[in-house]
Amino acid sequence: MHPTFTTYIEDQIQPYPDSFKSQRPVFIVCTHFEKIDLQDFISKILQAIKIDMYKDAHIWNVTEQHWPQWRDVLSYSQPKFCFFFGEKSSKMGLHIQLNSYEWKKFKDIDFLLADSLDLLYSNKDAKLALWNQLQLKFKKS
Repeated sequence: MHPTFTTYIEDQIQPYPDSFKSQRPVFIVCTHFEKIDLQDFISKILQAIKIDMYKDAHIWNVTEQHWPQWRDVLSYSQPKFCFFFGEKSSKMGLHIQLNSYEWKKFKDIDFLLADSLDLLYSNKDAKLALWNQLQLKFKKS
């Protein structure tokens, strides 16, 4: 059985059909995305780097009971960027060493591990660390 990806449209969660093959370039793994303030927060971060949360990103709001496997992610999408907010990639069966706030390229995908959205939302130093890394990849020439 394949996982169902979700997208957030007009505050409603809409599952993608199993047959959907995404061209969305960004894959985000986080927790507590059901909180409206965190949805707004990540939307603003993505807007600042010219990524539309609704058109360009898959956001996987993980729980202890439900984790996607990386091989399943790749069966649905071909991301160019993958952000882990407060969650380890190994929980998805992706065993690469990611250091916080350092980009790592693996199999043509740029990965970034950052603090949880909850912590980023309330911590100025964490926001700055994230912003500095985003500027490295998304700064206008």
